[in-house]
Amino acid sequence: MIKVNNMSLNIEETSILKNMSFNILEKTLTILLGENGSGKSMLLKTLNGLHNKNYEGSILINNHELKTMKDRERASLITYTSPDFISTFDYSLYDIVTMGLYVSLGERNSITKKHEEKIREYMEIMDTWKIKDKSIQHVSTGERMRTFIARSFATESDIILLDEPTASLDIRHKSMLFGIIKKMVQNGKTFIISMHDLNDAINLETNVIVLSEGAVIESGMGADVINEDLIKKAYKVQSKKSNAFTFF
Repeated sequence: MIKVNNMSLNIEETSILKNMSFNILEKTLTILLGENGSGKSMLLKTLNGLHNKNYEGSILINNHELKTMKDRERASLITYTSPDFISTFDYSLYDIVTMGLYVSLGERNSITKKHEEKIREYMEIMDTWKIKDKSIQHVSTGERMRTFIARSFATESDIILLDEPTASLDIRHKSMLFGIIKKMVQNGKTFIISMHDLNDAINLETNVIVLSEGAVIESGMGADVINEDLIKKAYKVQSKKSNAFTFF
């Protein structure tokens, strides 16, 4: 379980996240919603331990304070993937996914046949196996994102943080990813993902946390809390619900 209690994040005297409190149960999917700059990415980075020197309050992961965890312990428990992940080296997609194993293996340990089978499994479910030998520098944005998601799966961490994983995916691969996430949640993984599509957030029938200006303004089941009033408050646009939300 993740317990965030009165957590605030300040960087260079600028308030980024403000007095956040919420719980996330294990084996669940939680969706972070909010407009650009609302704090979604910074919250995910903070939960991944990237701002341990800057946050105040408490972040408990399985009853252990996040900032007191050793790097290897945290890395084996939590993995984070962002659309900002860009490799400057000419690695193949296969090499990128293989790097996810080093969290549990360590760089000095050898990749076994069983590990190779796992790499293939994760690349196949993310539809990147057939292009495994391509350079990360020479694939589309969607293919790159699917590769880094496969890499996060290869860590076999219990908690998987995905920052806008569907932003560059087409309809087929987005639907495929949602199916994979649901299955992995059933098998014991905990997902926290940020996204912008409110209709997807409702259709996934799961909990959402809505952010605005670095603060939590609403949380609960998507279908229960996402309405015209909340959309106006969080996104400052008018909306209308029929079969799905439209915005103007």
